[in-house]
Amino acid sequence: MVDSIELRCKVVVLAIALGVAACSSPPPPTQTASDGTFVVTVSVPSGTHHASEALDVVATLTYQGPAPSIAVDGDDVGLVHFTFKQLDGARVGESVSDLMCAPQTTLLRGTAATFRPGNSIGWVDYDPNASFDTQAPADPDVHLSAGRWQIIATAQIWDSRTCYGASPDHTISTPPLVLDVVP
Repeated sequence: MVDSIELRCKVVVLAIALGVAACSSPPPPTQTASDGTFVVTVSVPSGTHHASEALDVVATLTYQGPAPSIAVDGDDVGLVHFTFKQLDGARVGESVSDLMCAPQTTLLRGTAATFRPGNSIGWVDYDPNASFDTQAPADPDVHLSAGRWQIIATAQIWDSRTCYGASPDHTISTPPLVLDVVP
């Protein structure tokens, strides 16, 4: 009789544990890339997003080199650029630089610097999406139309020297993070 009660208790505990595991929310979608010196990560709160809401997309850049800190340059868009590509449509949004250098930044080893998309975007007038593209910079938030999108974060870093004097010392792009945007 004791064995039967003990067995029922174990079954109940197991059922509760499985129920809690099934009800827990999945981790936020994240993609990461590294070149050994820097790590770039892009994430969104959920793999499904509503088109009417602003998208909270964030990238982090973490220095992991041997020195306690490093002085780096990037262009005027920032150290991290974002690309948004509609996989089931024709829309593409990319950060656009004025080919100017940003002020030098010091990154501390192991401390993540946070970046969010800016509103610098380029288009051509004959593009069928030109009206969408010209409205995007006026909105301080990121809004994506319904569909399946991929987001890539790319870091372009010049070590302790002015950007555009040569190719970046580090160019690191995350694998595509896929996001479903529903109406």
